[in-house]
Amino acid sequence: MTGASIITDGERRQYRQLLGELSSYAKKFEDHLLGKDKLPAEAIQMMESRLGTSDPAAIYKALTELHRHYDAEYDEALRFSGEFRFSPFCEYMRRDEVPAAHHEFLIRHMEEIHEAAATRGRNGINRLAISLPPGSAKTTFSSHRFSAWHLGRRPDDRWLQGAHTQTFAKDRLGKVVRNLMQESRYKQVFSEMGISSGSAAADYFEFTEGHGYYKAVGVGVGISGYRADIGAIDDPIASREDAESVTVRRKLHEWYEDDFGTRPMPGSPIFVVATRWHEDDLIGHELQKMAEGRGEPWHVINIPALAVENDPVGRAPGEGLWPEVFGTEFYLKQKRSLTGRSWNSLYQGHPVDEEGGVLKREDVRRYKNVPKNETRNGEMVKRIIKKVTLSVDCAEKVTQRSDYTAATVWIETTDKKHYLVHADRTKKEFVEMVEWIEHIARTWEVNQILVEDRGAGTQYIQVREKSPGPAPVIAISTKQQSKDFRFDGVTPMFASGEVFLPETGTDWIADVEAEIFAFPAGKNDDYVDTISQYLAKAREGSGNRKGVRKMRSSTHA
Repeated sequence: MTGASIITDGERRQYRQLLGELSSYAKKFEDHLLGKDKLPAEAIQMMESRLGTSDPAAIYKALTELHRHYDAEYDEALRFSGEFRFSPFCEYMRRDEVPAAHHEFLIRHMEEIHEAAATRGRNGINRLAISLPPGSAKTTFSSHRFSAWHLGRRPDDRWLQGAHTQTFAKDRLGKVVRNLMQESRYKQVFSEMGISSGSAAADYFEFTEGHGYYKAVGVGVGISGYRADIGAIDDPIASREDAESVTVRRKLHEWYEDDFGTRPMPGSPIFVVATRWHEDDLIGHELQKMAEGRGEPWHVINIPALAVENDPVGRAPGEGLWPEVFGTEFYLKQKRSLTGRSWNSLYQGHPVDEEGGVLKREDVRRYKNVPKNETRNGEMVKRIIKKVTLSVDCAEKVTQRSDYTAATVWIETTDKKHYLVHADRTKKEFVEMVEWIEHIARTWEVNQILVEDRGAGTQYIQVREKSPGPAPVIAISTKQQSKDFRFDGVTPMFASGEVFLPETGTDWIADVEAEIFAFPAGKNDDYVDTISQYLAKAREGSGNRKGVRKMRSSTHA
C-alpha cells in the first residue's frame, strides 16, 4: 500500500499470496540448513537471480526479512483501513482468521446495517435476517466483531443485543464484545474508544467517548427504559426442545413484538442472524407476517451448508460451505447422520411446515436396515424381498438446464411393506439420462422400471420398446390427474404403516423429506411424483390396469 488509502480486496489477496510464498520458501531453506531436507539446485539458482546470493543461510535471512517487512506493511494497511471498512478490521483483529467467502458476504450486509444506522434508515438495509448452519462463525462476525467495529465508528449509538437466554447474551456475546474493545489492537484502530469504568458489566457497558452503550438481553427479559439505535438478535432459540414448544415460540414472538421490537428509534435497523429450527421460529414468524401484509419488510437471506441453485455466495449446487474448514464431504457426512428434519432446518435453513402439508411426519414409519433375503452358506433360506422397483419421473425436456429427472428405488417385501432404499435426481441430456437411469437399475438389480408416459419419459419408453433395457419398462399414464390428486391417493398407505423411509445414514433422505412434507406448497416435487407413481402401481397389485403398458427387458443387459 502506498500512502494513506483504504486497501482493496485485490491488494489484500496479493499481500496474502506474497506472504504465503515467502513463508513457504523460507521454510524450505530453513529445513535445508537444519539438514531436514535437501534443496534442489534450481531453487538456489532462482533465489540467486532474485536476491544476488547463492548462500542458503543468506537467502534464508533475506526471505525472513522480506516477510517481516511486507507483513508489517500489510498489518498497517489493515489497521488504517479497518477504521473505515469492516472486512479489513476483522482481518486486522485476527490475522490468522482470514474471512471466508460467506463471511465476506455477511460482512457486506453488516455494512449495510451500519449504513442504515448512520442514516436513520434512508440508506442501507433496515430489517435483515440471515440464516446460516451451526459452526459457520456467524456470531463471531455479526455479534462480536461487527458490534465492536460499529460502536468504534459510532460511539454515540445505543446497541441492543438479544439472544435466547440472558446467560448466553451476557457471557457469550456481551463479555466477548467488551473484551474485544479492550484489546490493544482494537485501540490501534479506534484509539479514543474505551469502556467506562463506572459501567463495565458484561451485559451492560458504556463508553468513555460518546453517549452510547451496549445492552445484552435474553428472550423474555424486560428492557423498558433502554432505547436503541441498532438492534441485533443472535440465535433466539436455544434447542430443539424449545423450538418444538408452542409456549416457548409464543413467548419469543411476543417478546420481540412487545419488547425488543419497540426499543429502536425511528429508522434504526434491526438484524437477526440465526440457525433455523422451526418454520415458526422468529425468522419464519416475521416472514409469515410479511406475507400476510401485517409485518415489516424484511430482507431475508439463507446460506445453506450445501449450496442449491442461485446460491447467494456463488457456489455451485451441492458445494459445501467454508471449504477451508468444513467443505462438502464434512456436510455430506452430517447429512447422512441426521434426520431429514434436522438437516433441512439446521443446515439448509429450510424448516418444513409440517402442518401445511398433505403428509404428516407422524404417519411415516422408519427402518434402520435395508431388507435382505436371509441366506445361509450362500443359499437363500427365507425370502424377504418380493420385488425391487425403480420409479422415474423424467423432466419435460432433457437438457442440462431443464427440470430434474428424479428416481426412487423401492423394495417390496413379502409381507406387503414398501421400503424406499435409494433416491437421486439429475439434469442430463437424453442419452446421459438413459445411462443414468439404467445404471441405477443395474446397481439395485430392479425387477421393473416405472416411467410416466410424458415428456422425456415417452421418449425413453419408445427407445426401450425397440431395444430392451436391464428390466421391463412399465409406461404409466396419469390420465391427466393432478399431482395433488395422485399424492392424496397414496398418503393413506403411509398412515396404515405400509411405507417405510430410512431413519438416517443416507445423503438423500433429507431432500426427499423436504419435498414430501412440504407438498403441495414446496418448491420442488420431483421425488413426490416418483413416490406417487410407485405406490399407486404397488396398490394395484399384480394385475395390469388400463393406462399401463409393459415393455420387455433384455436378458443380456
